[in-house]
Amino acid sequence: QGEGGLVRSIIPAQSVEFSKGIGGVTQTYYRHQAVITGLQEGTDYSYRVLMNGEPLLGDDELMFRTQGIAAFQFLAVGDTGSGSLEQVKVSQRMEREKPRFVLHTGDLSYPTSTFENLERNYFDQYRGMMKRLPFFPCPGNHDYYETEAYPNVSVHDLPVEQVQESDQGRYFSFEWNNAHIVSLDTNTPLIRAAHGTG
Repeated sequence: QGEGGLVRSIIPAQSVEFSKGIGGVTQTYYRHQAVITGLQEGTDYSYRVLMNGEPLLGDDELMFRTQGIAAFQFLAVGDTGSGSLEQVKVSQRMEREKPRFVLHTGDLSYPTSTFENLERNYFDQYRGMMKRLPFFPCPGNHDYYETEAYPNVSVHDLPVEQVQESDQGRYFSFEWNNAHIVSLDTNTPLIRAAHGTG
């Protein structure tokens, strides 16, 4: 417990390596994931990202707010991954809104969602919002081209309750206050199910 009754915790991240040559990966990538438990509803939290004990994103404390019982707004957006000037303008407009989360309806990156394209056309575009808001993306057809949405599914941590392991990250649902949000992937898994091969 720190000053003013604040509780400070250091939560180590688990790392997952995505090796070169798997799912269209041209170099080795890592996903670092820290699971935080025991958060209170409708509460602001500050955090820092450390590597070897040093702040990775500068000295500024970052903030996020957990879901609560108050009315909320969210943003829904899709087909964003061109890296164009128009995408930049839309992302800047999104930054001025006050949503609790962002739903992405697919096509995170054009022409395909490789790790490299996701970095450039998705994470680089929305990193400011991602520091304070959860993003919930569903794969689109361009996310499947060449990579079967492997990078898309690999870099996100989405709800997995009642979703079989092979489809995790492709379908999901979650509760936010009094709303139930459902995301359905209408690409390859649906085709497999229709043909009885899924």
